Amino acid sequence: MNTAFTICLTAVIGWSIMACSKPAEQETECHDLIDNDADGEVDCLDPDCIISGACDYDTSSQGVTDYCSPCAGESEGWVQVVIGNDTACARHESGEVVCWGEDGDNQTRVPAEDFTHIATAGSHSCGVRSDSSAVCWGENDYGKASSAAGEFTQVAVGKFHSCGLQTGGELECWGLAAAGNTDAPEGPWSEIDAGYDHTCAIDADGAIECWGANSEDKATPPDNTFSNISAGGTHTCGVTEGTTIECWGSDIFGQSSPPESDGWIQVSAGAAHGCGVHQDGHIECWGVDGLDTDPDGWRPVNPPEGLFVQVAAGELASCAVTLDSTLVCWGDNLNGQASPP
Repeated sequence: MNTAFTICLTAVIGWSIMACSKPAEQETECHDLIDNDADGEVDCLDPDCIISGACDYDTSSQGVTDYCSPCAGESEGWVQVVIGNDTACARHESGEVVCWGEDGDNQTRVPAEDFTHIATAGSHSCGVRSDSSAVCWGENDYGKASSAAGEFTQVAVGKFHSCGLQTGGELECWGLAAAGNTDAPEGPWSEIDAGYDHTCAIDADGAIECWGANSEDKATPPDNTFSNISAGGTHTCGVTEGTTIECWGSDIFGQSSPPESDGWIQVSAGAAHGCGVHQDGHIECWGVDGLDTDPDGWRPVNPPEGLFVQVAAGELASCAVTLDSTLVCWGDNLNGQASPP
């Protein structure tokens, strides 16, 4: 189901453009990833990203040109993507969820439900239904895919355990209890994410607490306030309130060495790499996601160019949702995990 996705630039705070009062050079191409007018803004982030003849439009009837342009193209409607080892899943704005990649444990056989949130570790996945109940599917070793009772807003999935954030802010975890994976601390909490064998959550004050295995101190967060958290295989990353990215845990492949700049809005920690979405829409990754063609080294992560709203880092592949709500994946595709629908 496609929906027209139109950007009205005068609706964005801080952009005030009088009708036809634009320079000779302008951002006339909205998909070329080039700063046509050399003003530091690219494609749909540029106020004068217009189509031919847009200066004739004045929908406000107040002498202000809206510059409404379908420059983001047709929306495919995808709002969330997650990826584990060899399996990825995506959630559509309609509530439908589809999974692709390895299916040895029926992990791509999604229940015919509408979902508001999903998570995957590869061999199993969980989701929050539209009625706030949780359901899991795929491999069920240690009961990790056994659905929990209660009402939830988020789910998080590790290799051998699963957790859910309840509507009241408390946590419930199930599956293998080794290393304290299911020993969730008391809340209230606002966000949760699970790695291979550890889990982290953000409380109402922005502080992070982690539990489970703590190899390489991956479950020992820094003393800071965060707005986003992602637990990976051997490391953990978070976006601070100051929009910087901090990572901790193993750094043998550079997976805990994110960019030192600010302006980040979301981060995802994979097995040995991480990726972040910047407020200008670009993705940057660090660490490695597989063997390089050069036998002496590992393959650096090379995300695609474009404008994005969310990214998910897996084991050897990554996926993202673009500005126009399409899905893009890159990296290893041995089991089709980098070939979204």
